[in-house]
Amino acid sequence: MPFRYLAAATIVLAACPQAALAQGYAYPKAGQSQEVQQRDRYECHEWGVQQSGFDPALAQQMHDPPLQQHQGGGPNAAKGAATGAIMGNAARGAAIGAIRHVFHEHKEEAAKEKQAAAMHQMEQKQMELASHYQRAYKACMEARNYVVE
Repeated sequence: MPFRYLAAATIVLAACPQAALAQGYAYPKAGQSQEVQQRDRYECHEWGVQQSGFDPALAQQMHDPPLQQHQGGGPNAAKGAATGAIMGNAARGAAIGAIRHVFHEHKEEAAKEKQAAAMHQMEQKQMELASHYQRAYKACMEARNYVVE
């Protein structure tokens, strides 16, 4: 049975080195054995997750997907020029295509700004949950006779 706690704690901490940092360092005040320390860390980690809804072992940094870069007038200008050529006015078609391209870029920029704001909001929520987790973990470890820094 104690091996189960040891294995689970090892998996949690190996899977995410930030988990150990998020929990802080716990120093035993009552001479707890390594086995007891590992079990206490694991159980307090589980309790912290339950209390906060945040698991530092599963937390992931989010990365924005690469966005496409458009050069020059882009495909809209080429399509507009082709349409204009068919209608007898390639210059007008190219201008319309270029305007469409600028409009499309503006929409992309607005979408990027909206995505950045949403990401910031999510990061703030993650930080709040991580703080709740740290407090719960620390309270649990202190109740088990550890000094947590």
